[in-house]
Amino acid sequence: AKRVNSVWPNAHHDSEKIIAYYIEFNISVGLFCRETDDLIAWCLKQDFGNLLALQVDEKHLRKGYGSIVAKAVTKQIAEQREHDVTTNIEVSNVNALSLFKKIGFQLIDANSWIGVVQKK
Repeated sequence: AKRVNSVWPNAHHDSEKIIAYYIEFNISVGLFCRETDDLIAWCLKQDFGNLLALQVDEKHLRKGYGSIVAKAVTKQIAEQREHDVTTNIEVSNVNALSLFKKIGFQLIDANSWIGVVQKK
């Protein structure tokens, strides 16, 4: 959870605990380097089939690892026949949009996210 949280763009003060929860209680897949045993790609499932935190280490981009972990998590969810598999992608993230389209996802809706920042 620490490694995933350390590079997750949506990390916040409690996010490591949330990620640890998803890793422990939901489907999650990690891809490790054989030589170093470093975690190089991962994908987690949130509750109700939403994919969360699909990421690939910067040194290993464009090698197909994101597709491998996304397909693995999606397949496990489908095998359990729990619910549809969904994900949220920033519209500016063209690489993620392309990856999910290649593995069979379809765009069903567009949303905007806003954040609230506490004044200091």
